[in-house]
Amino acid sequence: MRNVLPARRSPLSAVSVTSVDRHVLTWIVNHRVSFLNPLIVGATNLATGGAVWVAVAVLIAWRMRRPILPVGILAAVCVWGADGISHLLKLTTNRPRPYVAMPHLHTLISRPTSDSFPSSHATTAFAGAVVLSFLLPRLWPLFVAAAALVAFSRLYVGVHYPTDVFAGAAIGAVFAAVVTALATNTRVGDRLAPTKVRRVAWL
Repeated sequence: MRNVLPARRSPLSAVSVTSVDRHVLTWIVNHRVSFLNPLIVGATNLATGGAVWVAVAVLIAWRMRRPILPVGILAAVCVWGADGISHLLKLTTNRPRPYVAMPHLHTLISRPTSDSFPSSHATTAFAGAVVLSFLLPRLWPLFVAAAALVAFSRLYVGVHYPTDVFAGAAIGAVFAAVVTALATNTRVGDRLAPTKVRRVAWL
Protein backbone atom coordinates (compact mmCIF):
# COMPACT_ATOMS: atom_id res chain seq x y z
CA MET A 1 0.00 0.00 0.00
CA ARG A 2 1.34 3.42 -0.92
CA ASN A 3 1.85 6.04 1.74
CA VAL A 4 -0.30 9.07 1.08
CA LEU A 5 1.61 12.26 1.77
CA PRO A 6 -0.28 15.27 3.13
CA ALA A 7 -0.97 18.01 0.63
CA ARG A 8 1.72 20.66 0.55
CA ARG A 9 0.58 24.13 1.47
CA SER A 10 1.99 27.39 0.25
CA PRO A 11 4.63 28.89 2.59
CA LEU A 12 2.44 31.98 2.77
CA SER A 13 -0.35 29.87 4.24
CA ALA A 14 1.63 29.98 7.47
CA VAL A 15 0.04 33.34 8.26
CA SER A 16 -1.04 32.04 11.62
CA VAL A 17 -3.83 33.15 13.90
CA THR A 18 -2.34 34.26 17.18
CA SER A 19 -4.00 33.88 20.55
CA VAL A 20 -4.16 37.69 20.70
CA ASP A 21 -6.16 37.67 17.47
CA ARG A 22 -8.67 35.21 18.91
CA HIS A 23 -8.96 36.94 22.27
CA VAL A 24 -9.43 40.43 20.80
CA LEU A 25 -12.02 39.24 18.30
CA THR A 26 -13.89 37.22 20.91
CA TRP A 27 -13.92 40.20 23.29
CA ILE A 28 -15.34 42.51 20.61
CA VAL A 29 -18.05 40.03 19.61
CA ASN A 30 -19.00 39.39 23.24
CA HIS A 31 -19.29 43.12 23.94
CA ARG A 32 -21.53 44.17 21.08
CA VAL A 33 -24.03 46.94 21.79
CA SER A 34 -27.36 45.96 20.30
CA PHE A 35 -28.49 49.44 19.22
CA LEU A 36 -25.20 49.90 17.31
CA ASN A 37 -25.60 46.68 15.35
CA PRO A 38 -27.64 48.15 12.46
CA LEU A 39 -25.24 51.09 12.11
CA ILE A 40 -22.14 48.91 11.95
CA VAL A 41 -23.72 46.31 9.69
CA GLY A 42 -24.85 49.17 7.45
CA ALA A 43 -21.30 50.54 7.30
CA THR A 44 -19.85 47.16 6.37
CA ASN A 45 -22.51 46.61 3.67
CA LEU A 46 -22.14 50.11 2.23
CA ALA A 47 -18.39 49.68 1.86
CA THR A 48 -18.58 46.28 0.15
CA GLY A 49 -16.72 46.41 -3.15
CA GLY A 50 -15.29 49.88 -2.52
CA ALA A 51 -17.59 51.74 -4.96
CA VAL A 52 -18.67 54.20 -2.27
CA TRP A 53 -15.13 55.62 -2.05
CA VAL A 54 -14.96 56.18 -5.81
CA ALA A 55 -18.39 57.80 -5.76
CA VAL A 56 -17.39 60.19 -2.98
CA ALA A 57 -14.19 61.08 -4.87
CA VAL A 58 -16.25 61.99 -7.94
CA LEU A 59 -18.62 64.04 -5.77
CA ILE A 60 -15.69 65.94 -4.26
CA ALA A 61 -14.24 66.52 -7.72
CA TRP A 62 -17.55 68.03 -8.84
CA ARG A 63 -17.85 70.16 -5.72
CA MET A 64 -14.22 71.38 -5.81
CA ARG A 65 -14.29 71.94 -9.57
CA ARG A 66 -11.69 69.28 -10.28
CA PRO A 67 -11.94 67.38 -13.59
CA ILE A 68 -14.31 64.51 -12.88
CA LEU A 69 -12.95 61.84 -15.23
CA PRO A 70 -9.27 61.98 -14.14
CA VAL A 71 -10.29 62.03 -10.48
CA GLY A 72 -12.64 59.11 -11.00
CA ILE A 73 -9.94 57.12 -12.75
CA LEU A 74 -7.42 57.88 -10.00
CA ALA A 75 -9.87 56.81 -7.29
CA ALA A 76 -10.82 53.65 -9.19
CA VAL A 77 -7.19 52.64 -9.72
CA CYS A 78 -6.34 53.22 -6.06
CA VAL A 79 -9.39 51.50 -4.58
CA TRP A 80 -9.84 48.59 -6.96
CA GLY A 81 -6.12 48.12 -7.56
CA ALA A 82 -5.65 47.70 -3.82
CA ASP A 83 -8.68 45.41 -3.74
CA GLY A 84 -7.09 43.22 -6.42
CA ILE A 85 -3.92 42.92 -4.36
CA SER A 86 -5.91 41.89 -1.30
CA HIS A 87 -7.70 39.15 -3.25
CA LEU A 88 -4.41 37.83 -4.63
CA LEU A 89 -3.06 37.63 -1.09
CA LYS A 90 -6.16 35.77 0.04
CA LEU A 91 -5.44 33.11 -2.57
CA THR A 92 -1.86 32.66 -1.38
CA THR A 93 -2.27 32.84 2.39
CA ASN A 94 -5.27 30.51 2.78
CA ARG A 95 -6.19 31.73 6.24
CA PRO A 96 -9.62 30.41 7.28
CA ARG A 97 -12.27 32.84 8.48
CA PRO A 98 -12.76 33.14 12.26
CA TYR A 99 -16.07 31.30 12.22
CA VAL A 100 -14.34 28.31 10.59
CA ALA A 101 -11.80 28.04 13.40
CA MET A 102 -14.37 29.04 16.04
CA PRO A 103 -17.73 27.53 15.00
CA HIS A 104 -19.43 29.01 18.07
CA LEU A 105 -18.72 32.56 16.85
CA HIS A 106 -21.91 34.48 16.10
CA THR A 107 -21.74 36.60 12.95
CA LEU A 108 -24.10 39.48 12.15
CA ILE A 109 -23.95 39.08 8.36
CA SER A 110 -23.88 36.21 5.90
CA ARG A 111 -20.59 34.38 6.06
CA PRO A 112 -18.19 35.11 3.17
CA THR A 113 -16.66 32.10 1.44
CA SER A 114 -13.33 33.74 0.62
CA ASP A 115 -10.24 33.44 2.81
CA SER A 116 -9.63 35.82 5.68
CA PHE A 117 -6.23 37.50 5.18
CA PRO A 118 -6.19 40.39 4.46
CA SER A 119 -9.50 42.20 4.88
CA SER A 120 -10.57 43.58 1.49
CA HIS A 121 -12.98 45.99 3.21
CA ALA A 122 -10.12 47.49 5.22
CA THR A 123 -7.93 47.59 2.11
CA THR A 124 -10.42 49.50 -0.03
CA ALA A 125 -11.47 51.73 2.88
CA PHE A 126 -7.98 53.00 3.60
CA ALA A 127 -7.12 53.28 -0.08
CA GLY A 128 -10.24 55.40 -0.44
CA ALA A 129 -9.36 57.47 2.61
CA VAL A 130 -5.95 58.30 1.13
CA VAL A 131 -7.48 59.42 -2.18
CA LEU A 132 -10.16 61.51 -0.51
CA SER A 133 -7.57 63.10 1.78
CA PHE A 134 -5.54 64.04 -1.29
CA LEU A 135 -8.58 65.67 -2.88
CA LEU A 136 -9.80 67.45 0.27
CA PRO A 137 -6.91 67.57 2.76
CA ARG A 138 -8.68 69.53 5.49
CA LEU A 139 -11.16 66.68 5.99
CA TRP A 140 -8.57 63.91 6.27
CA PRO A 141 -9.51 63.07 9.90
CA LEU A 142 -13.09 62.44 8.78
CA PHE A 143 -12.00 60.17 5.94
CA VAL A 144 -9.62 58.19 8.15
CA ALA A 145 -12.32 57.85 10.81
CA ALA A 146 -14.77 56.54 8.19
CA ALA A 147 -12.19 54.01 6.97
CA ALA A 148 -11.46 52.96 10.55
CA LEU A 149 -15.18 52.43 11.16
CA VAL A 150 -15.41 50.15 8.12
CA ALA A 151 -12.31 48.24 9.22
CA PHE A 152 -13.64 47.86 12.77
CA SER A 153 -16.99 46.71 11.42
CA ARG A 154 -15.32 43.60 10.01
CA LEU A 155 -14.29 42.61 13.52
CA TYR A 156 -17.61 43.60 15.04
CA VAL A 157 -19.65 41.46 12.64
CA GLY A 158 -17.29 38.54 13.25
CA VAL A 159 -15.79 37.85 9.84
CA HIS A 160 -12.15 38.92 10.29
CA TYR A 161 -9.29 38.78 12.77
CA PRO A 162 -7.54 41.99 13.89
CA THR A 163 -4.40 41.18 11.89
CA ASP A 164 -6.53 40.78 8.75
CA VAL A 165 -7.82 44.30 9.26
CA PHE A 166 -4.46 45.90 10.11
CA ALA A 167 -2.79 44.27 7.12
CA GLY A 168 -5.58 45.35 4.79
CA ALA A 169 -5.44 48.93 6.08
CA ALA A 170 -1.67 49.09 5.54
CA ILE A 171 -1.88 47.60 2.04
CA GLY A 172 -4.63 49.97 0.96
CA ALA A 173 -3.02 53.09 2.40
CA VAL A 174 0.44 52.38 0.99
CA PHE A 175 -0.83 51.39 -2.44
CA ALA A 176 -3.05 54.46 -2.77
CA ALA A 177 -0.30 56.77 -1.49
CA VAL A 178 2.15 55.41 -4.07
CA VAL A 179 -0.35 55.66 -6.94
CA THR A 180 -1.38 59.19 -5.93
CA ALA A 181 2.24 60.30 -5.61
CA LEU A 182 3.10 58.89 -9.03
CA ALA A 183 0.05 60.54 -10.58
CA THR A 184 0.76 63.97 -9.12
CA ASN A 185 4.39 63.87 -10.26
CA THR A 186 3.48 63.28 -13.90
CA ARG A 187 1.33 65.07 -16.46
CA VAL A 188 -1.68 63.46 -14.84
CA GLY A 189 -1.20 65.81 -11.89
CA ASP A 190 -2.10 68.79 -14.06
CA ARG A 191 -5.35 67.10 -15.05
CA LEU A 192 -6.29 66.65 -11.38
CA ALA A 193 -6.00 70.33 -10.47
CA PRO A 194 -9.15 72.40 -9.87
CA THR A 195 -10.49 74.30 -12.88
CA LYS A 196 -11.00 78.04 -12.69
CA VAL A 197 -14.28 78.21 -14.54
CA ARG A 198 -17.64 77.32 -13.02
CA ARG A 199 -18.67 74.39 -15.12
CA VAL A 200 -18.82 70.62 -14.90
CA ALA A 201 -15.25 69.72 -15.78
CA TRP A 202 -15.21 66.20 -17.22
CA LEU A 203 -11.74 66.22 -18.69
